[in-house]
Amino acid sequence: MSRYAELHKPLQMQPQWINAQQLWQRLAGLFPDAQLQSQGLHTRLWADPVLLQQVMINLIKNAQEAGSPSGSILVTFVQEPSQCVIRVVDHGHGIANIDNIFVPFYSTKPQGQGIGLSLSRHIIEQMGGSLVLDNNPAGQGGAVAEVRLSLPV
Repeated sequence: MSRYAELHKPLQMQPQWINAQQLWQRLAGLFPDAQLQSQGLHTRLWADPVLLQQVMINLIKNAQEAGSPSGSILVTFVQEPSQCVIRVVDHGHGIANIDNIFVPFYSTKPQGQGIGLSLSRHIIEQMGGSLVLDNNPAGQGGAVAEVRLSLPV
């Protein structure tokens, strides 16, 4: 029960402007064997850099573990008028039980602890954003994780 409470306590945020290119370089360095691709690296994000990196590591790790036949994972950064959107797209096996992906301690992985996605969503929500995961549109296979972060007014 105490582990569940830890997942939902307020976090100390230190938001600042982050250059997507710099975030991308750190992520690519952490996954040297992954076939990561990127788009939109000119984008600027407003977030806590350490916590956003933690979320992105988890999303990329999940995409890797999804077993994409090509092994490639696409990370896109899109600047919209009032928010930035980050998408992590894989072409693996997709999400089998979409209703339970954010349930703490639920995992379909043999060694999974079921903490990563719940914690990631909590972090993004603490930043005033949202995290949504879904299967790719019909026929494409795999999954899409979408992070939406508001920009300061």
